[in-house]
Amino acid sequence: MMLVLAALVAQFTPPTVGATLFAGPVHAGESVAYRVTTTTGEETRETPNVVTVILTKTATRMYARIANANAAATTSSVVARDSDGKLSIVSPSPGDPALTTVLAQLNFPAQLAATLAGNDHAQTSLSVRPPVPSSTASPAPLLPEPVPVPMTVDMIRSDTSGATLIADGNSQHNAQQSDRGNGGGRRSGGMGGGGWQRGGSGGGWQRGNASPPPGGKPPDVEIAVEAQFDQNGTLAHETYRETFTMSSPNGSKTVERTITIDRVK
Repeated sequence: MMLVLAALVAQFTPPTVGATLFAGPVHAGESVAYRVTTTTGEETRETPNVVTVILTKTATRMYARIANANAAATTSSVVARDSDGKLSIVSPSPGDPALTTVLAQLNFPAQLAATLAGNDHAQTSLSVRPPVPSSTASPAPLLPEPVPVPMTVDMIRSDTSGATLIADGNSQHNAQQSDRGNGGGRRSGGMGGGGWQRGGSGGGWQRGNASPPPGGKPPDVEIAVEAQFDQNGTLAHETYRETFTMSSPNGSKTVERTITIDRVK
């Protein structure tokens, strides 16, 4: 049975089957800081994009703000945390587009864990949008369509250390799932046939059409996820890695995108 967040906070029990998992502080008067590092590139990686978000809980509200690279603080936004652990902006402030992206990234591990529906193992589907090819051509290349990736999700639970979520998948398994029909896997998040979608400039979740790009073969996509939650069910760390292998008449090219979340306070 799914526990509501209030019950989880009040009892301070280790994560058990069905317990709510979330990002951010547990008690009023606490602040939690997360460093989110995103890297996308080929053999020579780009300079990582690093964002630090600070979540503060008071007796009546929760606030979130982005800390700038020079350590100056932006204006805080009022955020809500639903019973399923999802964070969302209630009262916007300047800089909210960046904050919206970061909150979506913080929400992802718990949303993926929710596909387990109280079990320790599940099958689901994740749709990811490949990186936009670099080009100086006019008009600019079309935005690639999302690629569906069947995923296996597992949860390892411990009374002393919390819970570890492990998930992986490969888009090449789609043909096998199609042969089994619509019952081949449980779609995540109740989103129906579109599945979840992660990627693109927003880095968040949205529903998308998972058809291949017009006139071309979609890239092969591999996804690996590992997330750790402490005994309160709070996100402590996540590593999310996408590997895109794109074929062309001139050969193949591999691009990797990695999102790492670390609780730093």
